[in-house]
Amino acid sequence: MTVNKLFGILLAFLCSFAIVGCDDDNDVDYPDTKLIKGQWKLIDGTNIDNTLFIYRFTTDSDNTWSWGGLVTYYLSADGTVTYDKRYTWHVSDPANEEDGKPRMELSWFDAPESNDLWDATEYYVVVKLTQSEMWLKRAQNGLPAEIKKFVRLDERPEPPKQD
Repeated sequence: MTVNKLFGILLAFLCSFAIVGCDDDNDVDYPDTKLIKGQWKLIDGTNIDNTLFIYRFTTDSDNTWSWGGLVTYYLSADGTVTYDKRYTWHVSDPANEEDGKPRMELSWFDAPESNDLWDATEYYVVVKLTQSEMWLKRAQNGLPAEIKKFVRLDERPEPPKQD
């Protein structure tokens, strides 16, 4: 066997390790943040007396997936809707986060006048996001790192638009 042939086999062998090694780095399973859009029922014990606490995430179009509007409301067993708050929301690209978990900001749309706009913004890490479940962990200094757990409720009709 010639030196050139031996060198070629060795080079091909080393290149195969490099290709396989590089492929593993790109095989990260990021959550699909497009799944945020829709209606979600909060299931962490706040639903009392057959009243559901609903978060309805919307976007301006099907091409917009990282920001939009959020309305929170209570839905009673008889179908009565009681609006809570309106927010704007934004979620980061998980590929840009060190741990691969997207960050979410909820800014209170109808916040009372305040000298500090940050008082009206809540910060979360999206811990879990699937077609049927979403977990948001508070990521705000000075506040408990509680986790809000939701299940999807897209099969329910959307409530009438708030004026």
